[in-house]
Amino acid sequence: MGAQGMVCSANDTVTEQVVAIKKMTNPFQNVVFAKRAYREIKLMKLFNHKNIMGLLNAFTPQRSLKEFQDVYLVMEHMDTALEKNHWE
Repeated sequence: MGAQGMVCSANDTVTEQVVAIKKMTNPFQNVVFAKRAYREIKLMKLFNHKNIMGLLNAFTPQRSLKEFQDVYLVMEHMDTALEKNHWE
């Protein structure tokens, strides 16, 4: 759980790889949240580096603009987290 949403790991049944899925709830509820969501998505698509998770897919389960609420980001899975201290 973080400031921008909740993340879990999942198995992609098509590619048979482990992925991370981030749920962004109401990312466009105001201008600040919208800018953060757009910036995150844009940067993840631009960067191609082994230490930066790449964006594999993005989708919303809602079928109409009126229902639109959540965005899911499917990303490369990382085996660690930044808060872990690897030098102990």
